[in-house]
Amino acid sequence: MIKKRFIKYWILTVALQALAITWVMAQNTLQVVTRTVTREIPYKPGDSLLVEAEKATVQISAWEKDYISLTLRLISKHNKLEVAKEELGFLQFKIGKTGVTHQLKNYFKSDVGFKKVKGILLSEYELKVPGNLLVTLKSQYGRANITGLESPVKVDTRFVELELIECKASQEVLAYFGNVNMVSTEGVATIDLQRSDFSLTSHAGKATINSSYGKVKIRSQELTGLEMKGNKTAVEIFANDLKSYHFNLSALYDRVFTPLGILRGIDDSRFQTENAGKAPTIRIETTYRPIELNLQNNVADN
Repeated sequence: MIKKRFIKYWILTVALQALAITWVMAQNTLQVVTRTVTREIPYKPGDSLLVEAEKATVQISAWEKDYISLTLRLISKHNKLEVAKEELGFLQFKIGKTGVTHQLKNYFKSDVGFKKVKGILLSEYELKVPGNLLVTLKSQYGRANITGLESPVKVDTRFVELELIECKASQEVLAYFGNVNMVSTEGVATIDLQRSDFSLTSHAGKATINSSYGKVKIRSQELTGLEMKGNKTAVEIFANDLKSYHFNLSALYDRVFTPLGILRGIDDSRFQTENAGKAPTIRIETTYRPIELNLQNNVADN
């Protein structure tokens, strides 16, 4: 009799625990409400595009059609569906044009004044644009990817993970507290970094970099010149061999590291080479952080 009561008690306990777990899981399941906005924006040669994004993921890619395609998703998440629906109304957007500049913007607005947001609010831009459209992106908090443009790109970001892929004209980037990754780009790159990490891979053209409190990695064999000034910025650079460039490297209050076998002077904070011909110059100055030079070919072959 006691054994049967124990078994019933045990079964009841397990059932109650299962119900409790199910209730907790239901409470923790995010409800997602999305509003999708689509537009086909007419384009004429000479037009430009300004995107102002906040707490957003931005994807801009080139295509061959003669208009701008916009898909904007406004997303609200909360454990309670009614809260997610209510807070979706805080997400607003503007689509307009001033002169030759198309303007897109998302922002937050409450009709009852200041109100604390209970859930998660974010936006997603998906833009397909003519390749020769001049694009300017200003973004705070989020991610951005720009791919395949053949016209100048200007980007100003704060707390954003940024990628520029196969952009074939000039790139002007200002980044604050974020990571910037440029791959297979061309033209003149002007980069200004504050507390950000930066990677430049397969860039064909010139680059000017200013960096404070960050890390810079350069892996490009087609550079036609590089000028960099860093403050407390670590630098790692990859080259085919010592004949590829004129190197002028300086790490004040730290060291310049080179592969074994390279003859150096007594000052290990500097490294300089002078090559015959018209090899491009790579000039890097930084402070309180090292510079590391890596060569893909054997030093003894130089």
